[in-house]
Amino acid sequence: MSKRIAYEWYQMAADQGDGLAQHNVGNCYYEGQGVAQSYEKACEWYQKAADQGLAVAQYNLGQCYEKGVGVAKSLKKAKRLYKLAAKQGHAPSHAALARLEAAPGKDADVQKAQKHIRSAQAAMAADGSDDAYSGLIRSVTQHFLKDANLVSLLRCANEGCSVA
Repeated sequence: MSKRIAYEWYQMAADQGDGLAQHNVGNCYYEGQGVAQSYEKACEWYQKAADQGLAVAQYNLGQCYEKGVGVAKSLKKAKRLYKLAAKQGHAPSHAALARLEAAPGKDADVQKAQKHIRSAQAAMAADGSDDAYSGLIRSVTQHFLKDANLVSLLRCANEGCSVA
């Protein structure tokens, strides 16, 4: 099946209100598969699917807000969307939240980051997607390891010591 035909079928289902099809139309626009690439239209379709509670659409729209692709950059909106998807057990959303929580700065929260890493690992184990997302979790963990102070805090938090 050609990419254009796939897009047309997704579009028909999306127009009927199917959330997964709306997400797939968003992917078509994001990647330019079967249709001219448009990050703005991708975000519009991700929003429709996200409004229906589709975790992967909430995550993808969060990515757009985090990066400022197709929408104005907003870490606040990205975090809100990631949290909605994470509540549904979406492992990549937990990983994204861990990355944002551990980002250097005044709002860094290592304990929240650790919680999201553990939740991501549990979600992966529960849905059998261990292999699919293990690279993502490793990436987030490597993000932690780039900062020696953060590594010390993580080690300390894991060992139960207090940090002054």
